[in-house]
Formats: sequence, C-alpha cells, structure tokens
Amino acid sequence: MDDNISILRNGISRQMIGVGTYKASAEGCMEEIIHTAWKLGYRGIDTAEHYGNESEIGEALRTCNYKREELFLTTKIWNEDHGYEKAIKAFERSEQRLGTTIDLLLIHWPCPMNGLYEETWKALQDLYAEKRVKAIGVSNFKIHHLEKLKKLGGEIPMVNQIEMHPFFIDWEMLDYCRKNDICVEAWSPLLRGAEIFH
Repeated sequence: MDDNISILRNGISRQMIGVGTYKASAEGCMEEIIHTAWKLGYRGIDTAEHYGNESEIGEALRTCNYKREELFLTTKIWNEDHGYEKAIKAFERSEQRLGTTIDLLLIHWPCPMNGLYEETWKALQDLYAEKRVKAIGVSNFKIHHLEKLKKLGGEIPMVNQIEMHPFFIDWEMLDYCRKNDICVEAWSPLLRGAEIFH
C-alpha cells in the first residue's frame, strides 16, 4: 500500500499530505496553486468557508480537468454557523461555491461560549447518514470537547484537525485519538511561513 495513504475509520482512503489553502488566495493565484498541486500528484485539498476562497477553488478545479473520484475535498463550518439549521445551510453554501460534493466536513472550532457545537455535530452526523459527505470530523477540538460529542451517541469524529508540528506535539491528544480511532490531521505541519526551515 502507498505510504502516503491514510484510511479513516469508515474505510475511506485519502492522501496523508494535502494542500492547505488558508490565505492562499491573497496573491490572486489560486488557479496556479491548484493546477500545480494537481500536476504534482496532490489529491487532497483543504479549505474553509472562513478562508473566503471556496469559489476560487471550485473554479480552479473546473479548469484543471480533475477527476472527481481522485479528489478528496475538505471544508469547514465556521463559528457563526453553529447550530443545526445554520450548519446545514452553511454546508449547502460551501457545496455551491465549490461546485462539487464535499468529502470531509469539519467543525472549524468548538466555540464553547456559543453552546452550540453539540447541535452542530448532530447536523454533521445527519449529513453523513444521508451520504451527503463521505466523512465528518472536527478541528481544534480538545479532549473534553470530543468527550461531549461521544456522549451524544452515533458517529464520533473521524478526524481532528489540530496544530501539530515538530515544535509542538500533543502526545495526550495523539494517545486519545489513537484509542478512539480518530485520525489526527495537522494544520500547518511545517509552521506558517516555512519558519521550521530556520
């Protein structure tokens, strides 16, 4: 098996290394980024409503003649869209902007002050049950947040996308996720601005 393949708890496979697009559209070169990444063999693309570039990514994908079955596309529900109905509508807006189906849908932040991330998780569970997404997960969740989601019953997150790089390794979270069959996905694994190379 390819060493660059990760298999989620539900059997869905994807590349372990993908293209993160946070602030990628600042220079107005999204099409070049997506086309170059595709030519180099990257098949995972990560975006979010909050990044403000879903439409650009959708357009860039359409112009690079990609094969949908090869693409693994991730996006996220933003803080202002917590709550069951708001989360469903936010998902549908993201899908429309991207112009294609979404493979992995994450809650971007738990935002416990809003008291709605459990309700938001129920929306993701329903989207998954209806096969509108291939997988569901969270981002920036701590263990106590994940424990609350477990108590809801049904699907628990398949992915927790968190800060993780050589200068910060959360061993407790890694151990927890391993025991609960949750894939840990690192955002900015080389730090922002290639700081790690210094």
